[in-house]
Amino acid sequence: MSGVSPRRPRISGTGPVLLIALLGILVLVALGFAVWGAMIYPTTPTDTPMPIVGTLTAIAEAVASQPSGPATVLPPTATVAIGVEGTASPQAAVTSTSQPTAAEPTETKVTPTSTTTPEPTSASTSPADTATPVPATNTPLPPTATATPLPPTATPRPPAPNAFAYGLQAHMTGVGHDDTVKAVQELGFGWLKQQVEWEKFEWVKEMYDWKEIDRMVETCNEHGIYLLLSVVKAPDWSRGPNADLSVEGPPADLQDMADFVGAMAARYKGRVQAYEIWNEQNLHYEWGNEQIDAGRYVQMLAAAYRSIKAADPQALVISGALTPAGTVPGPDGRLLAVEDATYLRQMYAAGLKNYCDGVGVHPSGYNIPPDADWKTYQDPSAQFRGLWDNPHYSWSFKGMLETYRQIMVENGDAGKPLWVTEFGWAVEPNPPANREYAADNTPEEQRDWTVKAFEMGKSWGWVGPMFLWNLNFVQIVPGSEQGMWSIIEPDGSPRPVYVALQNMPK
Repeated sequence: MSGVSPRRPRISGTGPVLLIALLGILVLVALGFAVWGAMIYPTTPTDTPMPIVGTLTAIAEAVASQPSGPATVLPPTATVAIGVEGTASPQAAVTSTSQPTAAEPTETKVTPTSTTTPEPTSASTSPADTATPVPATNTPLPPTATATPLPPTATPRPPAPNAFAYGLQAHMTGVGHDDTVKAVQELGFGWLKQQVEWEKFEWVKEMYDWKEIDRMVETCNEHGIYLLLSVVKAPDWSRGPNADLSVEGPPADLQDMADFVGAMAARYKGRVQAYEIWNEQNLHYEWGNEQIDAGRYVQMLAAAYRSIKAADPQALVISGALTPAGTVPGPDGRLLAVEDATYLRQMYAAGLKNYCDGVGVHPSGYNIPPDADWKTYQDPSAQFRGLWDNPHYSWSFKGMLETYRQIMVENGDAGKPLWVTEFGWAVEPNPPANREYAADNTPEEQRDWTVKAFEMGKSWGWVGPMFLWNLNFVQIVPGSEQGMWSIIEPDGSPRPVYVALQNMPK
């Protein structure tokens, strides 16, 4: 056996020990900087121009990699039907009093049926609700979330005309979006809509986190796109001690909403052209499971209107779009939904005319052409028989818009435009239960009906900007029913409707 020990010689003396200690400190410092960098500079897709397929795939991957809050599900007692983007439809399985259109001065009872009443889902999360990659818990923002001024390089744009224009809803919050805006430009559209979930930007009273909205505003301004921000979802701190936090709802003190939108309007003066105040407030789960109350909504709208106009007189204020619905009583006497024409009349009775520049509307297409007369249209091949089992104007794009217009005329508000802040036709061969209208529609019908709807809105003269729902939710929330309305394929290639809109004379 050799006299040389198999063990490695031990290090002796202070020099090597100090060297090892120094190396350890350097490693710890490097790790610390790495963690800090990951927190401050989260991974997002690059803003370098890319083909649509690459860009939107990157957006979808970024969203999928981040946590999202649980979806809100209606109680099993709710029988509200779901339409475009999960909106409640008029075929609810309870009695609903239809409001007359201009050509129909009589009332029609919507009777219950078992085949046309979809189960409620969480799909009412408009445009960016389930898609927004932000944790559901409302923890205080860090002290860095302060209302610092926008960079001086941000130049205000001329005021947007309150008139017909082509618009599109796309998801922009929390992801790279430069190429999404370029896709809007490629279509030849001038407006883009994004939902702003108030609860995610003011987690503590008057402590704002504007970063994501700043990016969105800057991108739109850089590309010459007008921006509509639809403001929804009061933060928990504003809801009151007895609020049902299982659903979204308004603040207990309506001034809190006014303060938030006023702060936005001041920050983005001349850069955000329009604000929509709330979404589908004629549904219980958009109104906090409180008693649905058009008068209280108009109070909130009025406070928001005054606050926005004080900060930016040229900004347009749009009333929250109602959803097509029947009047649905709940188990405890409170209503689960109020028929939209009834609710609109109640809004006018409460003073709506004085507190908006445009009236929001969500005319769902279902499986009916946009120019069809809902009272006479027939389609024996349709699987989804909503219109024929429960005849009602709000199955129809044309029927809804003409009904709303007539109500505006009756209330001396004919000079104000209707803003179509969501519309579209879903296409899906295997849709979720009670969404069979998507299986009735072909890609060619989606193409032709969407183009026709834009042509009708433009020709009427009393329709303002029309926002098609949606560009890319098929990638933002893959497999969701929101994707049934997207105008691209999951791989980013254009659907026939995309190509037709691109080629449509503007």
